[in-house]
Amino acid sequence: MLVRVLGELGHEPTRRLLQALGGIASLESYYGKLGNNWGSIQCVPAKPPCAPGCMELQDRDADGNAYRACYRTWPTPEDGARDYVKNLMTRGNGIVRKALENGTPLEIAQAMKATGYFEAKVSKYAASIADRSKRIAKELAEPYELGSTAFSKPSQKIERGGMLLFAAVTAGALWVILRARKG
Repeated sequence: MLVRVLGELGHEPTRRLLQALGGIASLESYYGKLGNNWGSIQCVPAKPPCAPGCMELQDRDADGNAYRACYRTWPTPEDGARDYVKNLMTRGNGIVRKALENGTPLEIAQAMKATGYFEAKVSKYAASIADRSKRIAKELAEPYELGSTAFSKPSQKIERGGMLLFAAVTAGALWVILRARKG
């Protein structure tokens, strides 16, 4: 299904991209098991009660505390997969797409975190992407394409603008945390 959706959206369905997207979809939602939501994409507003086209589920914040939120639903798995791919490929003016196409699991997780996709620790999320995508490669008897979770050198594929956006978002998040702690 991801091959078809990527092609429809004008992206080359490379093995690497399929492993990255598949690993994230497996991690986030077991490929849209509930409501055909492939990426655990929340509704706006995300706080219950949920609007039509949304369902209430439990999630966990960065500290592991449970909370209830509204998540999007789609009529078919293909509709959910299409919106999931669109969401990731356009996040952060393309920095997530560039990481998916060329980065390590750590670089993918950093780009996703910088755009507010998840709350967990980047290293933990990166390790989960690597683990899930390795399983996919093994099940399909194909070479693993995403490389290490290590950040050996800055990616040449994430251009200056993307790195500046990542730095700005990170600095802003740190400022909010420090302000909250000062009370």
